[in-house]
Amino acid sequence: MKTLAVNVPDSLLVHTSDEDLARQSQFLLALKFFELGRLTSSQAAEMCGMNRMDFLVAASQIGTPVADLNEEELRREMPALLKQMRANGYFLSARSVESICQAAGE
Repeated sequence: MKTLAVNVPDSLLVHTSDEDLARQSQFLLALKFFELGRLTSSQAAEMCGMNRMDFLVAASQIGTPVADLNEEELRREMPALLKQMRANGYFLSARSVESICQAAGE
């Protein structure tokens, strides 16, 4: 992976450190390339030093759609997604899991 230098206005550093701005900028750049289809979620996560699940959660928290699945793809992917979420410490109530599975047609 290459390192690039980017010029930023001083106003971006008023309430944050250089390190925090660098982390935030790296995440936002990875996110934009993910949105544009230039990076997979795994590549984008790696670019900003996150695991894939944390990247997807962070992306969704700021309003970026993280999946564009049809009904069949959703049915196929849901069990693995729930398993990965549990393995990464994300907990869903039984009611939430039931709602997700109903939406996926399980």
